[in-house]
Parts: sequence; structure tokens; C-alpha cells
Amino acid sequence: MKPLKIGRLLIVLVLLVAPYASLGYEENATMKDSQSPTARSRLRLVTYIEHDIVRVIGNDAFEMQNWPGSGVSEDPYIIEGLNITANGYHAIVVTETSAHFVIKNCLIVTEGATADGIQIVNSSNGTIENCQIIGSRFGVYMSSTADCKVLGCRISGTLSIGVAVYYTERPTIRNNTVYDTNKGIRFQSVNNGTVHNNTVYRTVDGGIVMYHGTSNNSIVGNRIGWNGPDYLIDPLFHATDHGENRWDDNVSSGNFWTGYNGSEVFQIPGTGNAADRFPLNLTDELPPEILPHPDLDFVEGNRPPIINWTTSEIHPYRYRILFNGIRIESGLWHDREISVQIMEHPFGTYNYTLILIDAGGLQSVDSVIVRVFLIILEDAGTEIVAFSSILSVMLIVLVILAFKKYG
Repeated sequence: MKPLKIGRLLIVLVLLVAPYASLGYEENATMKDSQSPTARSRLRLVTYIEHDIVRVIGNDAFEMQNWPGSGVSEDPYIIEGLNITANGYHAIVVTETSAHFVIKNCLIVTEGATADGIQIVNSSNGTIENCQIIGSRFGVYMSSTADCKVLGCRISGTLSIGVAVYYTERPTIRNNTVYDTNKGIRFQSVNNGTVHNNTVYRTVDGGIVMYHGTSNNSIVGNRIGWNGPDYLIDPLFHATDHGENRWDDNVSSGNFWTGYNGSEVFQIPGTGNAADRFPLNLTDELPPEILPHPDLDFVEGNRPPIINWTTSEIHPYRYRILFNGIRIESGLWHDREISVQIMEHPFGTYNYTLILIDAGGLQSVDSVIVRVFLIILEDAGTEIVAFSSILSVMLIVLVILAFKKYG
């Protein structure tokens, strides 16, 4: 065989085998469309029922819409377990009611600069409990209400405010987590309220804000940290008080603050001259936890599997997913499970990597090796894939030598 034909044959072999070898890690590289996987952060929807937006206007509407309960304190109306995705509309609105009601265990995803997650207006005796609200203008908006509560909710990614309360008496905001918002919790013209044991962080323009007209509100036991724009995380953004409110229990307990320098009090910015007299420092020295995912094998042409990472963190913030070192997705980390659908890759070895970032900037990484087998090699084991990678490198070397000798 002539040298030129030998060189051409080797080139053909390299072109057949080299694509199956492990790909490099260059995050700035450009992927071909045929190899671009689609990935998304997936919520666990198994405990929710997909539902349209909800509008309750007046007490009679609870019964007319068949919500269980009778509206008394011992037997409130219950709106529960709904999965609502609303684009440009408020997801749940309750207005002009006095009956006792509870909105609980709902997943709400809302988009739009004027859309809110849950609104309670001109009403009393309402409770929002254990709901997850993502996106929207306000996560929870309460106006002209009395004796309403927001308990144990997770609110993230809102354009304006996580929990906004206006012209209200005796609200209770307790045990909620609010992050990645412009402001976390804001009161205006609110009296005799309770803001206890909430976690508020990574807000751009204020963690907990007591605006004008607020008085006799108790703000105690909250974890407030890492607030301000990304380029200027500063304790000055933790809180503001323009009213007459209490930031400790007047005995020994106040709030937890990142950046607290150990001085006698934590002074709250604003015209109210407020202070937390018993502050504690908020720290988080543990990186996020990722349950390591096992490597995956599947046969070319079969339906590719899904990688489901299970995660854990007190102060989750952001995530990134890489494919062979190239970033394919990034966003707000708002759930315990993050998933990516593997694409239909040709025979070879690939790498999918999850990077988690918490509020304080600590990171954790987990990589999953995905091996794609030819149908004829389904039972041959991973050694074949490894051998093909080695073979491709050897062939490239042979081609170079051949051209040097005969070129």
C-alpha cells in the first residue's frame, strides 16, 4: 500500500474513533448543537396538584369554590397542595374576607413585573404556611389586613420584595426563608407585628425594612446576612428602621447578623434610631452538601437517563451545571433536587458537573461520568470505552509520524 493511502486510512480511523474519547474541559469552548444537552433545575412536583390561579372574593367564595372547612378558627377553609405557574397574573388572591383560612403546602412560580405570588387584601384571619414561592414582584403581599400570618415559607427570586406588608395590624411573619430579592421583609404603616426567627439573606437593598408609620413591631431571632449588591455586600444593607420598633426582647436575645464586629449593640440605620442590644454574629463555615451521584452507563440509541442531584444547605444561593467543562446552565438554587437530562450522545465518555454556591460564597462540586456504549459492546464493560480513548490517541500519534516520514 502506498504511503499516501496509509496516511488517508489512518486519518479515517482517527475520525471514526476520536469523537468517542473523553472530551476536554474548557469552559469557554463552543459546543456543537448536536452535543448541547438541555438542562434545567427541576422542582419536586409529586406532592402538588397543578391548578389555575385562585381568586377568592368574599367569604362565600370559599364555599362556592369547594374549599374544605367552615371558616371558623377551629375549622378554617383550606387551600392546599396546589402547583400554580402564573405568567403576568397574581397566583392566589384573597380579598374582602373575614373567615379564617389557611393557604398551605403550595408551590407557586410567577413571572412578570406586576404579578405577585399570594395577595391578601382587605381581609383578616388568614394564614400562609409552608409554601414555596419563586419569582414575581412580591412573594407575599398583604394590605389592609388584621391578624394574618406567614409561617415557614420559602420565598426567592422576587423582583421587588419577599414579604410586603402595608396598613396592617398584628401580622405574624415567622420561620420563613427569604433570599435573592430586592428587599426581604418590608413593613409600612404596620403596628403590633411579629417578625421572628426568619432567615433573610442576599437581598440587594435591605434585609428587613421597617418603613414610615411602623410602631411596636417585634423583630427578634432572625438570621440576617450577606445583603447588598454583589459588588458591595455590607452590614449597612441588613436592616432599616424609620419607625418605633423593637429589635431585641428587652432581656437577652436579639438577632444574628453577618459582619457583626462584636460591639456592644448593632445600630439599625434609619430615622428611628433603633438598635439591637443583644446581637450575635451569623456565620456559615460549612460548604453545601451534594449527595454524590453514581456514574451512568447507557447504550447509544436508547433513551438517556436523568441525573438527579440531592443537595442540602442552610443558605443556598446559586448553582451551575457544566458539560465537559462548558457551562450549560446557571441560576438560583431553590430546591433540594437539581436535575439534568442527558442528551443522546454518540459512543464515548462525557462529564456532567454540578457546582453549588451558598450565600457566603462557599462551593461544592460533584461530577458524573456518563459512558455511552455501542449496542454490540453493551456487555463488554467499561474497558472497551477506555481502550477506544487510548486507541484514538495512538492513532493520532501514528498519523503525525506518517506525515513526517512520508509527507
